[in-house]
Amino acid sequence: MDKDPPTVEHLRRHGVTHMTVWCHNFDCRHQATFSFDELGVADDDIFITLKNRFRCQNCGEKDVAIQPIWPDWKPNMKKE
Repeated sequence: MDKDPPTVEHLRRHGVTHMTVWCHNFDCRHQATFSFDELGVADDDIFITLKNRFRCQNCGEKDVAIQPIWPDWKPNMKKE
C-alpha cells in the first residue's frame, strides 16, 4: 500500500480533474471549484499542499480546506 500523500498525478489516474476549496472563516464559508488545468498544477505536486496557494476571494482568509471532486462511480454489487 502506498503511504506517500497523494499527488495530483495519482488523483488524475483515478479520474479527478477538479477540486473544491472552502473558506474556514465561519462568518464567510465561501467555496469555489477549480480544475487542475486551470490552476496549472504539476502532476508531482502533493495534493494537500495545494491549499497553501489559496486565499478566500470573499474575505481574504488563508485558512481553507480542499477536497478532490471524485468522478461518479457505481459500486459493483450483485443482487441475490
